[in-house]
Amino acid sequence: MTSAAASRPRSGHGAFGLARRARRVLRRVPVWTWRALMGIVGPGERARFNADPVTGVDYFHDIDFVGDGIRAHRLDVIAPAGTAGTTGSTDTGLPVYVYFHGGGWTSGDKAALTKYCASQAAAGMVVVNVNYRHAPRFHMGHVLQDANAALGWVRATISGYGGDPDRIVLGGDSAGGQIAALLTASTLHTYLAEHYGLQPAAPATSLRGLVQHCSVVDFSVFFERGFVLSLAFVRMLLPAAPARAESRCGGLPVTCPPSNGWIRGIRPFS
Repeated sequence: MTSAAASRPRSGHGAFGLARRARRVLRRVPVWTWRALMGIVGPGERARFNADPVTGVDYFHDIDFVGDGIRAHRLDVIAPAGTAGTTGSTDTGLPVYVYFHGGGWTSGDKAALTKYCASQAAAGMVVVNVNYRHAPRFHMGHVLQDANAALGWVRATISGYGGDPDRIVLGGDSAGGQIAALLTASTLHTYLAEHYGLQPAAPATSLRGLVQHCSVVDFSVFFERGFVLSLAFVRMLLPAAPARAESRCGGLPVTCPPSNGWIRGIRPFS
């Protein structure tokens, strides 16, 4: 992947910077405070990260990948100019980069990552920038369902944008990186997919790489003294109770294993 440090979110700025300052008053930043901070900095981050838009690419915004009309189920496709409309294949299709935004699982939007994704597309790939439902109203099972549905849309549709559905890289920043990692692990390992009630939307052989930007894949840091976010960020990702979990997410178990132990065997582009 081509580096685009200038347009990529940085953990030391924005909401994380405000969160660290908030620790002077609060021992750990609770969920409600984080959501408030993200609400404050979000508009400014979207404007700052997307200054001087990338040219030479085609933008296809707000595609509904589920069909229910909500913004959490929208994605953008960004491709090199003139690529869309061609039929992608192993011989002619471009690699596909599917990206999930960060925001502590509770907030954030794909719009802040438009320039970063466009910079990757300009380097010669088709990029899919994905939204998903947020905690605390929805838990990790719902988020993975959304990510898996987006991957299914990519497998079925991306060839029409010039992408190769058999050469997919997943990626994300912060919470989005964790989502990408856990979706990768669930695709590679049947027992983990069963744990989350997923039917993987793509064969494991189609996933060729995983990109992590400041990702949350080691949940043990939440137990370390001085970590900025509270344990409520872990609790909110779990179903509230077994009975409620069955009614809201197809009987998903109430445990939430980490993703970093299952990611192996991903091949580079060939």
